[in-house]
Amino acid sequence: MSGPVSVGCYTTLAPTAVPELWTALAQRHPELELSVRVGSGTELAQLVRDGSLDMLIAYELALPADLSRRQLFLAQPMVALAGSHRLADRQRIEASELAEEPLVLFDQPPSGQSTLTQLRRLGLSPRIAHRTADFELMRSLVARGIGFSIQYLPAPVPLSREGLPIVTVPLARDAVVDPVVLAWSPDAEPTARAAATMALIRERLGQQARIT
Repeated sequence: MSGPVSVGCYTTLAPTAVPELWTALAQRHPELELSVRVGSGTELAQLVRDGSLDMLIAYELALPADLSRRQLFLAQPMVALAGSHRLADRQRIEASELAEEPLVLFDQPPSGQSTLTQLRRLGLSPRIAHRTADFELMRSLVARGIGFSIQYLPAPVPLSREGLPIVTVPLARDAVVDPVVLAWSPDAEPTARAAATMALIRERLGQQARIT
């Protein structure tokens, strides 16, 4: 098993998904030459369609209906707050408790619209203090107390780049979880290299069957 294989990964999933895949692939198929493209779901889907990528890992919400896919895990919406915030010690936060809080919106498609749809469905019309497509800037602003944010994966290190504490607390029980999927083009038969990589992704990322 040797030669190139290319994988796309949605930007916020990449810091945890890509290192896991890279290490596992190097151990099992050391002759495979992995390349990774990080970007938005829309951008990556187009690259899969035109054959520039063998597959992608992204939130299902971001993907067009024509791609084949398999669910890896479910992502639980979480409220990101400064460590000193009044709600930071909660086990769960209801949307109504955020009614007076400004929102720092992570606006990398489709996350921005997904967050607003989620909050409005829960009865909250958030006041947006700042929009950014930079995940680390979003976390830094939250850590400074500029507002709360919504993210779908907890950060392993509960600190901003400035070293300020951030906590993530699950959103309301009736919040909608988002599937994270592995997707590929239905119009092209995967190569043996791609099929082996897909199997490893399902094993190492899907086996966790977690809500995060």
